[in-house]
Amino acid sequence: MPRFIYLNDTPISLYFLFGLSGFLFATIIALIKRKAFDLRKRDILRIAGFVIVGAVLGARLFGAVGRIFLYGSEPDFWTSENWQRIISGGGVFFGGLFGAVGLVVLRAKIGRMNIRDVFNILAYAALAFQSLGRIAC
Repeated sequence: MPRFIYLNDTPISLYFLFGLSGFLFATIIALIKRKAFDLRKRDILRIAGFVIVGAVLGARLFGAVGRIFLYGSEPDFWTSENWQRIISGGGVFFGGLFGAVGLVVLRAKIGRMNIRDVFNILAYAALAFQSLGRIAC
């Protein structure tokens, strides 16, 4: 499978496109199942926002820390060119997972939501995300 598609000579990552479609599918599933867990539409949309921010920040942070641990002892590592590569590098799946879960817990505490109901609906959403998001992986 190709890693990129090109739109007007601009590369677009297939992993990004499938991840985005998985996220949208997961949000739709959560909106459909929300009544079973006594959550409002507004709560689901806010949780989805926190999930995407936490996933991106966590994945990028874990990726950068991993590259620092892996290559930090090399003599030419601590140059500005390498820092540009570290900052612009990809993400790590578990970092995204930890970041998303951490911010969802924070959102649930702020919104005084039942954390058990939030995690139950996230179980449906996570499976929906994985069904599409991992295709291009």
